[in-house]
Amino acid sequence: MLPINRVNGPKSGKKLPEEMLDACRVPDYTATIARALRQGVGSGGGAAKQLERWTGASNRTVRSWLSGARGPSGEHLVLLARRSDTVLEALFALVFPPGETGEEVVDTARRLIAAALMTLDGREKRDGAGRSRKGSR
Repeated sequence: MLPINRVNGPKSGKKLPEEMLDACRVPDYTATIARALRQGVGSGGGAAKQLERWTGASNRTVRSWLSGARGPSGEHLVLLARRSDTVLEALFALVFPPGETGEEVVDTARRLIAAALMTLDGREKRDGAGRSRKGSR
């Protein structure tokens, strides 16, 4: 039997306190991503199908993203940002809020660009090595 909390009923441990949830939320996240999705792929049934193919998410999940009821999390957000420039731009807008100073934004942008270049350089080395081996056979 679960212990009883006299104010809220049984303690099930399944829900976080509301103040903890508020601390984890990014302001306007769902609305910003929904707007970016609608701008990038539209809002009709074809858009939902496209997003399903990109992410593997269910139709109901994708429709909730497009309506702004929920936002994509984790893996789905990464998959969307890979395919949609509007989602990537919206994500940057959330990462770099307007109140940040120019120096903070530039420093973070430089770190991101350096990381992207390292990733691309590593990919080129792998692709280049694979081509040279195939060509020598």
